[in-house]
Amino acid sequence: MVDTNKIIERLKLFYFFAKPDKFEKIKEDTVSDAVTYYIFINVITILGFGIGMIIEAGTLVVFGFLIVVEFIRDAFFLVTYYILAKLLGGQGSFSDMVWVYAYGITPMKLYGWIPYLGVFGWLYVGTMINGIKEVFKLSTKRAAVVVIGSILLLIAIIAIIVFTVIGTLISA
Repeated sequence: MVDTNKIIERLKLFYFFAKPDKFEKIKEDTVSDAVTYYIFINVITILGFGIGMIIEAGTLVVFGFLIVVEFIRDAFFLVTYYILAKLLGGQGSFSDMVWVYAYGITPMKLYGWIPYLGVFGWLYVGTMINGIKEVFKLSTKRAAVVVIGSILLLIAIIAIIVFTVIGTLISA
């Protein structure tokens, strides 16, 4: 059974910038609680962003594509955060990272799709750093390397793909 009161309480904790003590307050949450919360926050994002996309683009295909891209991005960050945290000496498990990611991504999911407020979505970087620092027992610098390194890795991968496609089109 979904505990909506717990979801609302978590939204209140993580809607903006969460300091490490916020993660301490929810230590009793299970991975199942975190995944339920993640699904809930994604439904909010998908509905808000999707309605805007359908009105703007007039197509469900673009909306469907963006949902897939959203989940691929989240999976990429979840895995790279975990690998980098472990490489830098983090003590947590993959389940711990699922837990941190589900709550830490809240600002991006709530604000990232809203025009002019989307800039607040980037507060998730600080929230994620604090969550990884707290749960994986890393220094702030190492937790920042995990988060910022993952973002830079994704940017590099996208750049390689884009330049490869452009190079292929130009040479064809």
